[in-house]
Amino acid sequence: MRYNPPRIMMPVRTSVCLFLTLVLSVACGGSRDLPTRVSPALQSQGANSTSEAISAGGAAAVPSLTPSPMPSPTPSPLPSATPVVAFRPPTPEANVVVNLTSPAPGEPVPTDAPLTVGGLARLDAGRLVSVTLSSLGGLVLAESVAEIESLGAFQTQLAVPVNIAGTVNLNAAVLDETGRIIADDTHPLNLTVDVEGEERYLTLYHPIAGGQAVSGYHLFFDGRTLFPENNLIRVAIRDAACQEELARQSYRLRGSGYWQGFVVVPRDLVGAACAVASFGAPNQPQYWREFHVPIDVLPRDDEQAVALKIGNPPAEAEVSRGQTLMVYGTAWNAPRNIVNVSILLENGRVLNEGIAVADGFGYWEESLFVSASAQGPAEVLATIGIETEDHYAIDRAPIEIGP
Repeated sequence: MRYNPPRIMMPVRTSVCLFLTLVLSVACGGSRDLPTRVSPALQSQGANSTSEAISAGGAAAVPSLTPSPMPSPTPSPLPSATPVVAFRPPTPEANVVVNLTSPAPGEPVPTDAPLTVGGLARLDAGRLVSVTLSSLGGLVLAESVAEIESLGAFQTQLAVPVNIAGTVNLNAAVLDETGRIIADDTHPLNLTVDVEGEERYLTLYHPIAGGQAVSGYHLFFDGRTLFPENNLIRVAIRDAACQEELARQSYRLRGSGYWQGFVVVPRDLVGAACAVASFGAPNQPQYWREFHVPIDVLPRDDEQAVALKIGNPPAEAEVSRGQTLMVYGTAWNAPRNIVNVSILLENGRVLNEGIAVADGFGYWEESLFVSASAQGPAEVLATIGIETEDHYAIDRAPIEIGP
């Protein structure tokens, strides 16, 4: 698929930085394609802020549009979370132990499929174990009861729904006659989306589970989607319990395909948090999809809060020679706010290079011309700082320069 470089419109303001980014619409089930237009205008920090980004697939012409704020839809309230037994403080009982043995912690598990759960318990045969699969926010996705066998083993199946993917919690608990937990075991699983078999889906490539963010800086999101409800995707930062929304950004798409977004992490947020991409609403489960991952937010002055991310072009993108390539991304605590950007050919020759300046939220961009004589594998390279000193970071995006 031929890549048409995005146009960036960045109005500069003193107190408010409005933000827009791109999304790219491609045929469903296709490879990760390149956005054709992005107009990221940075917005000031704050929850429930929204902006609009337009994506188009193929070689369609990109209209020249002046970005305008998109009103945020009033979010539908999440359904009341069914109490998850794993989160009640257990009261130990002598000689009672329960352990989950399968699936293993962090193991990928497909959505919309039966999940076999097994374990061992130091408990009399015939006693029951309550097994629950829940979201990071405490919503019960599936639950069942298993009976202890003669050697202490138990096994049951859970019907995993399609609505929430990403990191979830699996819990096994033993309750007494009053419903009080006397022993339990919990570990995370990774719910994955079958992009070939689903009629509607949302996936998240970035951020990754356990990844980092920095207070007051942009956090980059991207993934793929098929038939998002109202062509609207929301990206958000929630608290450590993955329930309270602390910041949000919304993006209007033109259809299905690869998408991107940014959201500014609140300046006063530090520690455990939850990154969420979603569309639709829980009261209409046939249209509702969410993807959750836990993240760690570093304070802005942390020595480890140094990183660089290329947002465009995506890895493995095909770009056109004889045209200008818009390269953009995020940089956290870049020395002097300088980002060095270059295009390298497969033989290591520098095709073009430039310098971008990151703003106060870490966003940067630079236009690089791709020579008409270039063709074949290449690489977009971005760096901040000096390799032999502190505050150095590097990111690479392999590309293919088309004919």
